[in-house]
Amino acid sequence: MSRPVELPVTPDGYAYTPTTIRVLKTGQEMGWHFENQFLHCTPGYRHLETIVEPEDHLSYFVVLSAANAGGELILYDLEWSETEWPDKEHGGTRKNGLVNGQLIASVMEDYDQMFLSPEAGSLVVFDAGRILHRVSAVEGSRRRITVGGFLAFSKEREKLFYWS
Repeated sequence: MSRPVELPVTPDGYAYTPTTIRVLKTGQEMGWHFENQFLHCTPGYRHLETIVEPEDHLSYFVVLSAANAGGELILYDLEWSETEWPDKEHGGTRKNGLVNGQLIASVMEDYDQMFLSPEAGSLVVFDAGRILHRVSAVEGSRRRITVGGFLAFSKEREKLFYWS
């Protein structure tokens, strides 16, 4: 069955960003997060949550340049469904999620981890909404450059949305 692929549009007619290029230089990293934080806990994404199936969305990125060292994608064996977000207004930015009443940041290193170091040209697709993840600090002179975004079915599964 074929389905149309569309860039979602806000109620006031603005298109979401279609893709993002991320550049991490020496010493830079991406802190821990679930993509569901942004859908469920950030006011700016509330509309998107109403049109996409949030439990099934995927993250994808292509590595344009890999770091000399570091810059690994680290996936934690901690799922969104195991967490609580008491502050839904700022959860995406305040990182105030809890696991069994403890801040995620204080317990996340207790969970099993998978380290991925994809080479330039690699395509990585994973369930970023459900899986806690981060990118470690880049080491060496070569920047880590990726291009990517997110994919999800519409609520009725009749189309596929992409955004970043």
